[in-house]
Amino acid sequence: MNIAIILAGGIGNRMRREDIVIPKQFLKIDNKPIVAYTLANFQNHDSIDKILVVCVDDWIEEMKKIVVENHFDKVNWIISGGKS
Repeated sequence: MNIAIILAGGIGNRMRREDIVIPKQFLKIDNKPIVAYTLANFQNHDSIDKILVVCVDDWIEEMKKIVVENHFDKVNWIISGGKS
């Protein structure tokens, strides 16, 4: 069994602006969060059986919403990332 681990637990300090408070993985490109593109690639890969997502603690509910809306059924776990 192959489990992909998606590291989406950062907040993007290097590209942070005072007027943007959204972690970079949740910024949208073509009205879709960046992390959804990543998850779609692993969801559609034949060699991946399950996906674990490490997420910013305050954004776990948003990640769950993205998973449900996009039918990413290989995502089995969404866990909180560390402090850094």
